[in-house]
Amino acid sequence: MNNLPTLPPERDLRPATRERQRAELTAIVEHEAATSSHSRRLVPLAAAAAVVLIAGVAIAVPALRSDKAPSQSQPPVSGSVTAPSSPIERLSEAELAAFGKKCTEHDSIAREIVDGFRYTDPPADAAATTWVLAQGAGLWINCGFDRNGKWVTGTDANLGQPMYGAVQPGGMGVGIYLKSVTRITVTPLRGEAVEAVLRNGFYFAPVRKLQMNVEGPAATPLPYVTRGYDAHGKLVYTSAATVGERTKKEAKCYSDPLGKSYVWSGTSEPTPAPKDCIRTKAWDGRPGSR
Repeated sequence: MNNLPTLPPERDLRPATRERQRAELTAIVEHEAATSSHSRRLVPLAAAAAVVLIAGVAIAVPALRSDKAPSQSQPPVSGSVTAPSSPIERLSEAELAAFGKKCTEHDSIAREIVDGFRYTDPPADAAATTWVLAQGAGLWINCGFDRNGKWVTGTDANLGQPMYGAVQPGGMGVGIYLKSVTRITVTPLRGEAVEAVLRNGFYFAPVRKLQMNVEGPAATPLPYVTRGYDAHGKLVYTSAATVGERTKKEAKCYSDPLGKSYVWSGTSEPTPAPKDCIRTKAWDGRPGSR
């Protein structure tokens, strides 16, 4: 077994494309908050359509169809929007252009801004109050901005990318989810659960800003706990709440949805065959046209 060096800590989408790619890698591997300090092994998917090189590691990235995002009048493709803690309103065309430019100005790839909204009455301590979604080069990117219009967080996704649960957190109160999930809450450390907006296969919760890269003893709490529910109100996903829980999840072996290729394996040996690993699910969010 070849152990890779410790992965870099989770970082948000900006200020540069390289940092976005690093954040994407971290979200795929750890998908709860931040990477731990243990050495691990990542085996790329055999059927990957593209490969991103970060710190000498080959990371598989599935291809994405060029769909667009739905308008606010259309229901999100991954289930109905549960009434959020804070109502939302769609951005005007001028606002979409302005925030979209801020979202993509650090990329050399041309991207189309396909959706954007703001909370009309967000909590006073909300880190991000306005969101935009952009698409280009096979990648969906969203950016969250604070009350002063400054970028504060974000995440990205490819259709078909592996998910380690029904929900996959990516940033502060933001991430992706499967169509079977119809309600998501995010609970910040020492805070109350915040209802998320479900939109275009992404979820958005106006939570307060907390340090994402958390290390320490097993009992050390993580900054956010995310929970997902199905149409019957059944809890179908809960993220790790402590460093210890996160480490246990990272030590497991994961395969692609068919059980044919490794997606991720912890350091435990011997490593099971892909068919005997936990099978991931492919992200099925499908942003439509405005």
